[in-house]
Amino acid sequence: MEQILNKLSEIELTAQRIMEDCDRQKQQLSEEAEQKCKNYDERLESQTAEQIRRIRQQLEEEKDSRLAQLRADTDATFSSLDAHYEQQHSQLSRELFEKILEIAKEYHINAVAEGSNMDDNGDYRPGLVAVAELGIKSPLREALLNKEEIRTLSKEMGLPTWDKQSFACLSSRFVYGETISEEKLGMVDKAEQLLLDMGFHQVRVRIHGDIARIEVLPDEIAKLVEGENREKIYSYLKQLGFAYVTLDLGGYRMGSMNETL
Repeated sequence: MEQILNKLSEIELTAQRIMEDCDRQKQQLSEEAEQKCKNYDERLESQTAEQIRRIRQQLEEEKDSRLAQLRADTDATFSSLDAHYEQQHSQLSRELFEKILEIAKEYHINAVAEGSNMDDNGDYRPGLVAVAELGIKSPLREALLNKEEIRTLSKEMGLPTWDKQSFACLSSRFVYGETISEEKLGMVDKAEQLLLDMGFHQVRVRIHGDIARIEVLPDEIAKLVEGENREKIYSYLKQLGFAYVTLDLGGYRMGSMNETL
């Protein structure tokens, strides 16, 4: 009986050891599985991050390439437009002077002169090319006179126009490439006349599509933005057809349309 009990005790101990070994193996397998899952997650995360980095880099390169191509295409388009405009502008100036020369010839006039001066040499003036090619005289430039000198000499000679505001052709109020129409010329003319009637001495109303950009002398800007003056100008220019009325804080300056060329 005692032997049987001992045998049962041994069997129980053996079974207990087997269970403990099973628990240890189970724990070990669980830990190994958990570590493998962790390693897999880390590898997957790393691979995913690398793929995202590569895709992002590829997209950035494609974007930069497309932007570079777009800039190149845009620059080429603008260059073509500028060349076309300059050609058309020069051709229009030439045709105008040729017409004047024909009229002069009919009346037996030997020479035709125009009024540009030395200050115009530093500005964009396509018409001066036609002047040179057609032999149009430029007496003020030939005498090397600028605007200030012309005013001084005019005052000394008692000419009533010595302090007259300088007014270029109304077409100079239009941004390059803008279609010039009789309606828009009238809008600019009436807008500038209002400003002159209000006592402003040197004015320009530049037109950018449906936007009016007003230039006055810097020391007259405060006067323009005074309550009643500002409201009067804004209301009148809106009635003329401008959608927006703006003030150029740089003030009046000759050739401001050429600043973006």
